[in-house]
Amino acid sequence: MHCVVVRGSFIEGNTYLWPVKPDNTFDQVDGSSFCQRLRELAEHPLLIRLTTCQSGDGITTDNGAPAAIRPCLAEASVPAVIAMRLIERLVPVLCQELQHYGIIGVAMTVARGTVRDLPDSWMPTLYSRLKSGRIWYVPSFADG
Repeated sequence: MHCVVVRGSFIEGNTYLWPVKPDNTFDQVDGSSFCQRLRELAEHPLLIRLTTCQSGDGITTDNGAPAAIRPCLAEASVPAVIAMRLIERLVPVLCQELQHYGIIGVAMTVARGTVRDLPDSWMPTLYSRLKSGRIWYVPSFADG
């Protein structure tokens, strides 16, 4: 599992996520349960794309204490999260650049350039735990 696309909303003080399945249907799950499911996976996704501004900034409750969904995803070992409104022009460029270079920050910068004329072009946000920014690499032997 490399990338997970998640739609989300903030309803009555809770974050609800709708992971998009391969057949483009959705499952509704609260933010805490989603993060718990991620922690239980043997192989974690490399990237999660939250496609509403509410899912990126929503708050869920855990034992009565507020907890933001982004730190919850980081604790679930997700190395990169992109929170944004669905911008049709941004996503294809992001995926193309990510596939070509494998560096999430570069891909996000190039993709943002394609939507700079839109009033909410500032909205796509990258949260990353990666030191090099590289989502993946092709294993090879070093020269020499």
